[in-house]
Amino acid sequence: MSLDMCVPCDSGVLNIRVGAIIMKDQKILMVGNEWTDYLYSVGGRVKFGETAEEAVVREVFEETGVSMEVDRLGFVHENYYYGDVGIKLNKLVYELSYFFYMKVPEHFVPVNESVSDGGCKEFLRWVSLDEAVQMYPDFFRTELKFPVNTVKHLVTDERGKKMLLKTERLTVRRVNAEDWRSIQDIWIDFSKADLAQYDKPHMTEDEDVKAHIARWAAAENHLEHMYFAVCLENQVIGYISANQRSGHYEIGYCFHSAYHGKGYAKESHLALISYLKSLGIRKLSAGTAIHNVPSVKLLKSLGFKQVAREKVSFYKDEQGSDIVFDGGIFELELES
Repeated sequence: MSLDMCVPCDSGVLNIRVGAIIMKDQKILMVGNEWTDYLYSVGGRVKFGETAEEAVVREVFEETGVSMEVDRLGFVHENYYYGDVGIKLNKLVYELSYFFYMKVPEHFVPVNESVSDGGCKEFLRWVSLDEAVQMYPDFFRTELKFPVNTVKHLVTDERGKKMLLKTERLTVRRVNAEDWRSIQDIWIDFSKADLAQYDKPHMTEDEDVKAHIARWAAAENHLEHMYFAVCLENQVIGYISANQRSGHYEIGYCFHSAYHGKGYAKESHLALISYLKSLGIRKLSAGTAIHNVPSVKLLKSLGFKQVAREKVSFYKDEQGSDIVFDGGIFELELES
């Protein structure tokens, strides 16, 4: 049996798919299943050895029980997104899809007995393009209202949007505005630590922190500045930042002392590094005080190498004088 064209590629997944545009009475036939709250197009993966047209004819028959001819190719869609099932779970997926208008028989009565990637039973549903339901691809809503006779090439890129990574114990996601109180607690906790003499927290006043975290959250769709909350169950126990510098990304991090020494920092960093690698990032850097032994140990355990040692100053004391400490610069080269 030929294999589906859904294969690991670097740290992500390459998926080649076909979709059927089956229209009747100003409605489109979509697919859903009991595990998800959204609908998706009739269709599926291309199998190695078949053309896209052959694949869509096969998929339509498998999902509706009716043999149907292709009318024409309507859309070619490039899509970067984060998977939620099977081999694609929590991985960046590059999906190339071909959507075909189908010749719908006059007395078309579909019967569905297919199952999803996750193994649950699917169902078919006729959907109006104005209906308030989440559907993929979402461009169906606009493009199918005013169809044209040419093939359209569309691109969707969700790499910079909300991201959710799951590890054995943790969830790593983009910071949102509601995280300000948790991050303030982390900063207050850190200000009491001995290491605070080397790396002062940004601020602790309520309104200042709230505004600061709101700016972090506003960057959730940006790839240049990324801020991630590290969560144990529903509790934010730390955060990691990744900011673009000349030719690489610089990361920073801070974890509440109650969660030190439990491997949470390393576990979350490993997941995040894999994610950054999937974005095509090939170099990371980080700076920390040489006297901050736990931080230096963490970076080295992740594969960072110290490339410089210098006097640095990020903050000022209450008199406005620079706080200078002995800092180390560490770098990590990510394999292509």
